[in-house]
Amino acid sequence: MTTPKMIENQNALDQYIDLLGDEGIEFIVDIIDTFLEDAPKNWKQIQESMAAQDHVTFRRASHTLKTGCATVGATTLSEKFLAMEKAGADNNIFSVQSLMSRCKTELTLLARELVSKKKSMQS
Repeated sequence: MTTPKMIENQNALDQYIDLLGDEGIEFIVDIIDTFLEDAPKNWKQIQESMAAQDHVTFRRASHTLKTGCATVGATTLSEKFLAMEKAGADNNIFSVQSLMSRCKTELTLLARELVSKKKSMQS
């Protein structure tokens, strides 16, 4: 079974090479590093806020992950976090519990893809 590609929009990151030349690679690596550092923290906030029924933190962390996923080109995952963000805004976070498990799995796959992309750019 083939692992699905999480980065559907390759141009989301690669556009920076067109804009910045060689400096674009360094910029992309910085974006990837920031995402890889921040995503687990935001995911933890989502889990903790679900347990505490803290809709505001749940919405904010979902928004941050939505934006981060869009930035790196993971558009489908970004849309899932948008649904979670909306659930937080509607004070209905329990409606997305089943979506959370898929997002966790897909975040892990996305992280692997980003690490691989970063390595290929640095070689």
